[in-house]
Amino acid sequence: MKKHLFLIIISLIFHLMTMATPPQKDRKFLWKSDLDNSKEFYGSHIVLKIIESKYIGAGMIMLKDDRDFFSDYSREDKINILKEYLKFEPDTNISNKTYAFTPDWGTSKSDNLTIQVEALFSFSRMFMIGYPPIRPVLLDKETGKKIELNKKNIKLLYNIYRKWLIRQEKEGFKNITWPLEKTPFIWEGENSKQKIILIKEF
Repeated sequence: MKKHLFLIIISLIFHLMTMATPPQKDRKFLWKSDLDNSKEFYGSHIVLKIIESKYIGAGMIMLKDDRDFFSDYSREDKINILKEYLKFEPDTNISNKTYAFTPDWGTSKSDNLTIQVEALFSFSRMFMIGYPPIRPVLLDKETGKKIELNKKNIKLLYNIYRKWLIRQEKEGFKNITWPLEKTPFIWEGENSKQKIILIKEF
């Protein structure tokens, strides 16, 4: 348990060290960290702006993840944050994003993860409660094999998320469903025995 907590803290320290990059282009809440050229952490990742006035000292930040920061925003801002995630569709650069998973999985990053896939996974994760055993790896629901991350599939996935967001926004996020529900895609681990629990509304 101590080992997992240590890994989580180390990954979050690394995350915080890369948060100095200012917002980019037309994004107010999300931006990319500077490129890390090290062998172990090569790449960059999406950073969610923290409402700094709500925290006193780094210690209060280290035990939080993006979902906690997301919950600090108003509903209008949350919707805009989700829309900003969908602006990363063309970004095929390598992501070094780390996520805290179930205790058995600890904290890790996925090999060959791209920014465009990171954006969709982080988008989905904002609605999860706890740490279900899923990873940011997209699979074909029928075959269980990794899908080819070509332009066609990425466009299809982003369209699924855009339509989901439009529908949820119209319904006031009062009946939140899983974005990939009733689609040909799942995240790795989604078919495990542990059920994904979603927040009911925001």
